[in-house]
Amino acid sequence: MVGDNYASGNATGGSSDKDVLGLDGPDTVIGDSASKGGDASGGGDDRVAGADGDDLVVGDSWAPLGTASGSGDESGKKGSLNAGPDNDLLVGDNYTNGGTTSGGGDDQLQGFDGGDAGVRCEQKECDDVLYGDNYSASCGPKATPPVIECQAREAPGGGVDRLTPDQGDDFMNGGPPDDPELRGSGDVCSGGRDRDTGTRCELYVHGDTEHVISFP
Repeated sequence: MVGDNYASGNATGGSSDKDVLGLDGPDTVIGDSASKGGDASGGGDDRVAGADGDDLVVGDSWAPLGTASGSGDESGKKGSLNAGPDNDLLVGDNYTNGGTTSGGGDDQLQGFDGGDAGVRCEQKECDDVLYGDNYSASCGPKATPPVIECQAREAPGGGVDRLTPDQGDDFMNGGPPDDPELRGSGDVCSGGRDRDTGTRCELYVHGDTEHVISFP
């Protein structure tokens, strides 16, 4: 599902979309532009969400082989990124594999693992990964110092984000600005119900982030 533009070459532009939603099963949900083989750019303020299945939810642009760029604000009344049941990857801004990323908006990423009915997940069924800013699949999603350093190098840029998973053992990476003095005015990792890991947040909500990985 793509909110605005999809192309095999370059894809450019992004308006503000309010309901870019996944369906049952594994989905890729992109707020703005997607390119299979070129560059993608767009930075609307979108509301994007997954549903059942292991979903990839991207706030701005998706370009596995090229440059993915955009600085939309998926937060507050402007929009948000929402997970659903199962193991999801949420990326606040832009996604690439072997290419590059640029830009970064102020985003709100949240998990709704139980859905509207509030169902309790089985163990290992709702372990989500939340990246507040940009993401490079070449580094991988794991909560380890080498991966965190790789993401900082290969997928720079970012804004101020709030990461709020739900059930499961989740991983939160706030990304830049990496300034501890900002506290609650910077990235906030608020955690969820189970054992969560966080890194690169200016504020960790007490009791909700059980494991913090220092950066750098």
